[in-house]
Amino acid sequence: MNHATVVLRLRGPHADEAALESATAEALWAVATPEDSIEDVHVQVMRDRLYVTLFRISRNREEIRAIAREVCRRTIAASPFLSQIVQGEIKTIVLPLKSFGIDPYAHRKVHGGLRPR
Repeated sequence: MNHATVVLRLRGPHADEAALESATAEALWAVATPEDSIEDVHVQVMRDRLYVTLFRISRNREEIRAIAREVCRRTIAASPFLSQIVQGEIKTIVLPLKSFGIDPYAHRKVHGGLRPR
């Protein structure tokens, strides 16, 4: 399984980070299509940034980065709430998952969890 992390800049801090993380994960699952082949989602707020890590079975890192950007773009466009609080361009970064405390093989620890079936 491969992953890509998208960084979204927020318009300031949010009092209820857990609710923002949960709402973002739900919005992503609502927008993701079977063709996106997203297996897991992790969302974390850190200061004025929203880090969205998407997991996908793929060997091509550029492909997962492109899909992660596109899914996030569609999610922001489809969500009035997110479109009001996210500003600037969508950037993908490569971070070790341990920096987020993520174990990609222990799905119960991943915020957002497995794709709803």
